[in-house]
Amino acid sequence: MTRILGFSDLAWGTREPGRSRGGRIDPGSFLRLVEETDPGIVVFAGDGAYDRCSRSGGDETDLFLVLIQEIAAAGRHCVIVEGNNDDTFGTYGRVRKAAEANPRIHEVSGRVREVCGIRFLGVPTGKERRMARSAEGPVDIVVAHAPLANRVWLFDLPAACIITGHYGRMAGVIAGKAYIALDCSPSSYAVIDWEEGWRRIAYAAGACRLEMRPGEGVAAAGCDAAEVRRLTEGTGPLPYREEVEALRRAKREISALGREEVTRRLLAMGIKKTHIERYLGKRQALGRRREERLSYGPPVPVSMDPVVEAIRWEFAAHADPEICKKSQRFFKEEVRCYGMKTATAVAIAKKYWKEVKSREKKEIFVLCEELYSSGMMEEAFVVSEWASRLAARYEPEDIAVFRHWIETYITNWATCDGLCNHAVGDLVVRFPEQIEELKRWTQSENRWMRRAAAVSLVVPARRGEFLDEALKIADLLLTDTDDMVQKGYGWLLKEASRKHTDEVFSYVTAKKQKIPRTALRYAIERMPKDLKVEAMKKDW
Repeated sequence: MTRILGFSDLAWGTREPGRSRGGRIDPGSFLRLVEETDPGIVVFAGDGAYDRCSRSGGDETDLFLVLIQEIAAAGRHCVIVEGNNDDTFGTYGRVRKAAEANPRIHEVSGRVREVCGIRFLGVPTGKERRMARSAEGPVDIVVAHAPLANRVWLFDLPAACIITGHYGRMAGVIAGKAYIALDCSPSSYAVIDWEEGWRRIAYAAGACRLEMRPGEGVAAAGCDAAEVRRLTEGTGPLPYREEVEALRRAKREISALGREEVTRRLLAMGIKKTHIERYLGKRQALGRRREERLSYGPPVPVSMDPVVEAIRWEFAAHADPEICKKSQRFFKEEVRCYGMKTATAVAIAKKYWKEVKSREKKEIFVLCEELYSSGMMEEAFVVSEWASRLAARYEPEDIAVFRHWIETYITNWATCDGLCNHAVGDLVVRFPEQIEELKRWTQSENRWMRRAAAVSLVVPARRGEFLDEALKIADLLLTDTDDMVQKGYGWLLKEASRKHTDEVFSYVTAKKQKIPRTALRYAIERMPKDLKVEAMKKDW
């Protein structure tokens, strides 16, 4: 178990309750709490070196440096993110230098750092949107200094816990994440007990004390019901949890309902216009994005859903860096993955299919796009599993969605074959006229589109179907110099040879002056030995 103590917006020089007359907040005020709570990690969620809460009248960067160096000297770690006021006097560079010089002080603004086995992501003020859109895999705790209007972006990050400073005090569980907002510490602080996730959070705001455990709600002491509501729901007309959920849901609805209708509904709920525009964007930007998405078929807006988050948390819980490292040997290109057996990823995909299968196909495609956008291989496996389970609902125009996914997100043979063997193949079986689309793919500059043209027919070819079409696609790809494409159509011919050995043998022997040896070896793999020998002869 690792204990984490969180502060933000340090109120240097203000009167400290409980101290003798004239007692002011100084490094000792924080060190006493550190000694009392005994954390392994102390988090500073911005404005430690200077803040509007402070009244010291001196160089507060010196006070902050004394504090973090004392904490580090005691064998504890400090995790720090820059706040909007920290560099007001141009002195925050000294904090960064202190972090460079001391391995127990970690300045994490704009980066991920692992401390005591816990992955922290630092999100400085104004970077919330950019970092939410460019997140590179799951982390454990987001440490931010986010204005209230920008905080909804933090919930798009794949993390279990958010600690943010800047303004306001609150603690609760929102969108499946522990959410902690701190202000004017040490008057507010949080203690988190962490063991493969948060196990207990103790939150202090003045005299009020809250305690949270997963699945158990919030227990309060030292404050009345109105204060508890303010600290757990926020001060707006709508509980903050409901505002976050409404805004994130609106991202999925905007392409179907239109921006005006979605905005009208959000405003009617009491959500501020600035919060809506910060998250959903202004009219022109949204319109442009929508047109781009409509160009290839059903609108697929980028969004995040609680089911997607749950999948990512479960993948993160199963992640094994050693398996990820070993997986790389099967690929020439770099592969991003959590690291687990394929069977585990597929089992998780099947588990969460039960939660989404009742949704509209268009909405499930939205979730698939969100999963693909992470670039993580296991999330692509979820798409392959879900997309194939929609086969009974396919329409001919869905081929455009699959084409877009292959062009945009497929970067290795595993994700290509996972989608094409079943989802694309099932669509072609259902609508054979889409074979013409596969033929067009053979002329693409994208190697995975060309491979997809072949491997999409592998499963029906194994059953003896589409022989003429398989041979035509092999013809179109015959002299392709890319080994991934050669192996793809070679595999198609191999599967066709199960039911049509003579026809495939005649084809490869007629073409063996042109067919690359890689493709030829794949094609004849299941043939009797005498046919293999004959096919491999260089007798021209």
